[in-house]
Amino acid sequence: MKSKIKYLIFFLISILLLNSCSTLRKIYIRLGGTTFAPPRYEALVYGIVENDKVNRMGLSKIYVDKMYEINMHKMEHIIGEKYKIRFNSPTEIETYTEQSYYIKFYDDFKMTINGKEYTIPKEKIEEKENKWNDGSITVKYKCPVPVNILKTDDNEYILDIGEIEIVDKTGKIIKPKEKIPTLLFKKTVYVVLADKGIKYDGWVEDYPEGIKALRELEKYFKSVK
Repeated sequence: MKSKIKYLIFFLISILLLNSCSTLRKIYIRLGGTTFAPPRYEALVYGIVENDKVNRMGLSKIYVDKMYEINMHKMEHIIGEKYKIRFNSPTEIETYTEQSYYIKFYDDFKMTINGKEYTIPKEKIEEKENKWNDGSITVKYKCPVPVNILKTDDNEYILDIGEIEIVDKTGKIIKPKEKIPTLLFKKTVYVVLADKGIKYDGWVEDYPEGIKALRELEKYFKSVK
């Protein structure tokens, strides 16, 4: 009889602890400001592909910056600083510089998803030039990707854009022609739902139950709008 009572007490304490932890997490999320944010996806540079291996250049998968925040963009900044190129999304590229410059692409793009390689002719890379009132110009390049992982259940892709050269509007070379390393991109997600104690900003592949659970969350967000 005593053992049953002990078991019952232990069970009740466990339930109380679980409920209090859940409540505390919900309060913590609400104090953070954002309480309702549907899944928002990005495709970020995860690493360089060398000899079929991924080089993170010494970064851990969960990189924490000096502000003690998880920074999944760190690899993008490293690539940007070294090669002066920025991948805004799977379909958009621009220079990683204080002012916008032009990019000369010398090779067709090679994009690999789930082991299948696609070729994107360099002639199909579309240059978009925006002129602003202050006289400055923003130049971006649109890439017609065969598969946009932000709209599918795919988690990653490999991209090889070959050699590039960065020039100004007069043709003056800003950064000489060089080969951009083959890059691995992975999908990330930011989602907040305080009522359910959910707040996540990280790699999709590490989300509990993965993309399937996120798709269910998407349905929930649509149903409560």
